[in-house]
Amino acid sequence: MVEQADARKGHGDVVLVAGGDDVVVPDGAAGLGDDRHAGLVGPLDVVAEGEEGVAAQGDTGHLVQPGPLFLSGQRLRLGTWSNSLNVAQTLEKSSYSVSLGNTHQDGIIPKTGMDRYNVKVSAETKLTNNFTTGFAGNYITTSIDKAVTSGNGLLRTVYASPASYDLAGIPSHVDGDIYKQNSFRGNFDNAYWAIDNNKYTEDTNRFFGNVYATYQTDFGTANHKLNAKYMLGVDAYTTHYSDSYGYGSNTGGGRGQIENYGWTNATYNSLLTINYDWRINDDWGLNAVAGNEFIQSNRKKYYEYGTNYNFAGWNHINNATTQLTEEERWKNRTVGFFGNVSASYRNMLYLTVTGRQDYVSNMPRNNRSFFYPSVSAGFILTELDELKNDVVNYAKLRVSYAEVGQAGDFLENYYSTPTYGGGFYSLTPIMYPIKGTTAYTPYYTIFDPNLKPQNTRSYEIGADVNFFDNLITLNYTYSRQNVKDQIFSVPLSSSTGASKLLTNGGKIHTDTHEITLGFNPIRTKNINWDFGFNWTKIDNYVDELAPGVENISPCGRGSMMNINSVRWEEKNSTRYGNCSLRAILPKATTSPETRWPEVRIPPEHIFLSVI
Repeated sequence: MVEQADARKGHGDVVLVAGGDDVVVPDGAAGLGDDRHAGLVGPLDVVAEGEEGVAAQGDTGHLVQPGPLFLSGQRLRLGTWSNSLNVAQTLEKSSYSVSLGNTHQDGIIPKTGMDRYNVKVSAETKLTNNFTTGFAGNYITTSIDKAVTSGNGLLRTVYASPASYDLAGIPSHVDGDIYKQNSFRGNFDNAYWAIDNNKYTEDTNRFFGNVYATYQTDFGTANHKLNAKYMLGVDAYTTHYSDSYGYGSNTGGGRGQIENYGWTNATYNSLLTINYDWRINDDWGLNAVAGNEFIQSNRKKYYEYGTNYNFAGWNHINNATTQLTEEERWKNRTVGFFGNVSASYRNMLYLTVTGRQDYVSNMPRNNRSFFYPSVSAGFILTELDELKNDVVNYAKLRVSYAEVGQAGDFLENYYSTPTYGGGFYSLTPIMYPIKGTTAYTPYYTIFDPNLKPQNTRSYEIGADVNFFDNLITLNYTYSRQNVKDQIFSVPLSSSTGASKLLTNGGKIHTDTHEITLGFNPIRTKNINWDFGFNWTKIDNYVDELAPGVENISPCGRGSMMNINSVRWEEKNSTRYGNCSLRAILPKATTSPETRWPEVRIPPEHIFLSVI
């Protein structure tokens, strides 16, 4: 049993937590003996004082922060539980499985929580000795009731209330008008009133699954194997969000506001792989893989905004006198062809070569294809008879080179309806359409028609050494990454009519050293005890920016710290900032012609973060 106390005195009652998640509020605590806050919580069990696990302490206790959110003389049950059911069976040539599940979770704040339900079905059957087919499907639905956050968050009037202000005892609204609040902070909603009238919800439905078919054969030999598999899959989900402030809320000018928004995403995937394994002789082995992948992604984003309800009691977009709607759609397609060949010699020497050619739809027409190869090799020294000993039981050298291509999100330049924020002003000053007329202006970001895929080249060398039958393990890796044609937005002069240009903006490289040390002193049948230590050093360098680009704006003006112009000069090592676009920040100053204060960052406080 835990007593919860705070600075308020004179109520003569105490809130007690009796085991687990049961919270008990004695009758009359903090002036809650009436129905001013009825309906703040879900189903409750009435508990009389003196029952098992419940106690009272007269005038020595005081109510605390949790007290105001609970009902008098009742116990709030909080908890999380899950239920699952699975039925599976294996037959002579087939198998199947069906699973059902449910999870419920109560939030700490009243009227918050989560419910999730999931279904999974899978089956497989062997058609012949060579052919097998099957499928798997998963459906999940999740519903979340969240606490109201952002500028008019639920706790704005809780943390700011002094001990002398009886947040629980003073009614949350004036007598006779439930839509006119009593709030300690007049610009923010009363916490009790907000629980009943404001609501944030999130609902997601998701399905993902696949069907597949495989073919296997050994050609009637012992040293040849072929495995071919084709899989067709889908991953689709829809998420709806609703941020609602009821009639009487300070958000929306006192007459309420609602925002409905969400995503619909469906990704279809077709994958064919052919794997061939050949054991040439006792010394040599060869493996080859070839395949094709097709990915189609369809996305939709919608947004609805409504404010100034006609009347109270119906917090719905159709009740709003001012409405704004937006919708965006994207379609991306990627077609890739890939292959790799691996060879091994006496389980001692290994060599792997890979390559992939991708064709993407979200790049300019002349730059939609790119190829990225890799090669790696390994040599296990302790497989040589001359190097086998009782001290070093395993030693391996490894080296690799790889390239990775990354496409950007290129769009043809287009027009959009401008939006204007009110800043600290609670209402939007200008919102189209105005008297039936909608405005369009060039979108603030211009897309470079010569945009190229970003390319990363990685070089790596390392060694793994184990001592005394793996009692001690030591690993070292050095790697270097050269990134060129980075894709990010660079600033433009306002005279261009735009603020950003999405282009290939520069080149960087990264040097990394990593050492891992392991120690396994106890290895018995029942006990295994090991220690691991890791040391990593990363140095990031800016090599160049795109021609004509002397600075960028990595932080938006809404960031915690604003840098309007950043110059790129030297090595960076330390993290900085809270930026929507994180990048390398060398010695930084703001442009003298801007109205933003000057910011100077010494080199030892600069960082690299690439997204």
